[in-house]
Amino acid sequence: MHGRTDGDGLLSARFLAVCTCAALYFFGLNMTLPVLPPFVEDDLGGTKLQVGIAVSSFGIAAAFVRPFVGPLGDRRGRRFLVVGGTVLAGSATLATALAETIPAVVGLRAIGGLGEAAVFVGVASSVQDLTPSHRRAEAASYFSLTIYGTLLIGPVTGGWLRDQWGTDAVWIAAGAAALAAALVGLRSPGAPETAPPPPTLKRLIHPAALRPGLMLFSGLLGYIGFLAFAVIHAEEVGIAHPERVFVVFAVVV
Repeated sequence: MHGRTDGDGLLSARFLAVCTCAALYFFGLNMTLPVLPPFVEDDLGGTKLQVGIAVSSFGIAAAFVRPFVGPLGDRRGRRFLVVGGTVLAGSATLATALAETIPAVVGLRAIGGLGEAAVFVGVASSVQDLTPSHRRAEAASYFSLTIYGTLLIGPVTGGWLRDQWGTDAVWIAAGAAALAAALVGLRSPGAPETAPPPPTLKRLIHPAALRPGLMLFSGLLGYIGFLAFAVIHAEEVGIAHPERVFVVFAVVV
């Protein structure tokens, strides 16, 4: 067992700790949303294609490893994914403050994507592990509210930090938030008493998941385009604080 409770309680201390961990991590991640595209285009002299590559490298790396991190969490425990993922992503974000070339940024973003895959799977499965079976949909609602709530304040905070102290301050603050999440993530469920066997390829890609997975993938393609060019387009049309575009998006969602 990973820490599941058989009672009716939902908002246990460990459940709240997992949600706090998610909030810290995604708060830091969302700080970078309004900063990365102009950083690549203006500070590093990149093209719009390179902006798209820098933004999408994060999601591509995350998507590639997600089928594997789930079974890993089943065997090693959710805590392994949450703590390892936040440390990896936070370290990559901190290192971005030292990046001086676009390939370096792309590589660090890809490393951050690997960490994000572990974090998301780890906290999402922890939420389910710590929730009574008849209240899992309710728990998922709280979890999604935690994530999208950070989209209300993360980009605005990132934009403010950039205006006050420069882009490096955003990378440092976002990385620090991820490392703080790692400390809170120590409350995540640990390894099971009896680890399941390693999955076969057939179990990694279940036929029933293909159709909803393709639907989600199609929707995320547009979302990645939005992340890459919303801020740049907002600046081009004269919006003074383009990071507020993400606030509108979060409210609608």
